[in-house]
Amino acid sequence: MPTQIRKGPCTALAVAAGAALWGGPAAVAQTASFNLIGIPTGFHDSHVTGLSADGRVAGGYLGGTIISQIDPAFTWTLAGGRIDVGQNPGFPNITHASGISGDGTTLIGTTRIQNGLYQGFRISNNTYQGLAPSPTYTQTFVYGSNNDGSIVAGSVSRPTSFTQPCRWVNGTPQQIPLANAGDVAGGFSGMSRDGSTYIGVSSGSTVNQREAYEWTPNGGWTHLPAPAGTVVPYDAVPYAVTPDGSVAVGSVRPLTAGNPELAVIWRGNQPTTLPSLHPGWGGGASSITDTAELVVGGGVDPTGATSVITLWSQQTGTILLTDYWHSRGLDVPAGWTLESAFISADGLSFGGAVRGPNQLDISGYVATIPAPASSYLVLGFGMFLSRRRR
Repeated sequence: MPTQIRKGPCTALAVAAGAALWGGPAAVAQTASFNLIGIPTGFHDSHVTGLSADGRVAGGYLGGTIISQIDPAFTWTLAGGRIDVGQNPGFPNITHASGISGDGTTLIGTTRIQNGLYQGFRISNNTYQGLAPSPTYTQTFVYGSNNDGSIVAGSVSRPTSFTQPCRWVNGTPQQIPLANAGDVAGGFSGMSRDGSTYIGVSSGSTVNQREAYEWTPNGGWTHLPAPAGTVVPYDAVPYAVTPDGSVAVGSVRPLTAGNPELAVIWRGNQPTTLPSLHPGWGGGASSITDTAELVVGGGVDPTGATSVITLWSQQTGTILLTDYWHSRGLDVPAGWTLESAFISADGLSFGGAVRGPNQLDISGYVATIPAPASSYLVLGFGMFLSRRRR
C-alpha cells in the first residue's frame, strides 16, 4: 500500500504557521480584509491551499459535485478575482492544487489519471505539466516547490508499494535513496524556497512509524529528532521550512493512547516543543513565516471533541488565531466558522477555508492584516490554528 504524506499534524487538523516581526521597515501597509472566494454555480465548495510569499496571489481548487466529477485548480488575486485555470482545454477534470510557488507563478498538486493512478503536476503560464515517475514506478505525489516552481518535491510509488522520495528539476524526476539502509518508505513533504533544503520522512529501520528528516543535495539526510522524553513509538513529520532551510516545523505524535501530539520547531536539528493551547491538549505546527517568529498550527482537547487553530510566537506563546485576528481588526464573517488556515511567508496574509451558516457550504478565503507597530508582539497576540477538511 502506498504511504502518502498528509498535510495536517493533528488528527483531523490542518495547521498553518507563520513567523514575523510584522512592523519592520520593509512591511507594506495594508488594511484588514476578509475575502471569500465563494462557491460558483455547479460546484460544492472551494479551498485556498497556498499563498505566494507576499500573500498577493492565492492558489486552490473548486470541489465539484458527485455528478460533475470536475475539481479545477484556480488562482486568485484581489484585483483580478478567481481564475479557474484548471478548466483550460486539455487539462484533467481533477486538478487539486495543494500549493503555489513563492513568486505566485506556479500551481502544484496531485490528480487522478487513467486506471485510478495518481499523478503530481504543476501549472505555469496556463500550461499543465504532469510529472512523470522515476523508472519502475507509476504514481507521483507533489507537496512543495522552490520559489519559482522549477523544482518540486514529493514522492513516487506503485499501487502495491511504499512511497519513495523524489524531486523534479524542470520536470525531470530524480528519485532519492531512503535515509537508512533498513528503511522501506519515505517521501518529501516540502522544501525551502531557495531550493537548498528538502523536508520529509523515512521509515522502517526504527520502532517509530516515521522519522523526520531534512535532505540537501550536497549533505544528504539529517535526522530531525523528537524532543527529549517523547514517548516511543511515535510518528514524526515536518510540514514547513524557512526559505533558507534553517528552521522547520511539524508534529511528533506518540502512538500510545493518552499521550498528546506535540507541535515541534527544529532550529538546525535541535527540537523544541511549542506549548499547547491548554494543559493536556495536543498540538501541531504546519506553517511558518520567513523569520521563524510566528508559527500557525492546530490544537485538540484530550477527548478529541474540540479542535482549534492556533498561532505561536516567542512573545505571546500559543493563542487562538481568531483572537489574534480580532485584535488586528479582522473577524470571520458572521455565520461562518474557521475550518482551516495557514500563514504567508511575510506574516500578513492567511488562507484556508470557512464553513457557512448552513453548515454545508465551504468557501476558500484570503485574509489580510495590517503590519503592526514593532512593539505589538511584545504586548499582544501571536498564533493561530485550524481544521483542514479535505
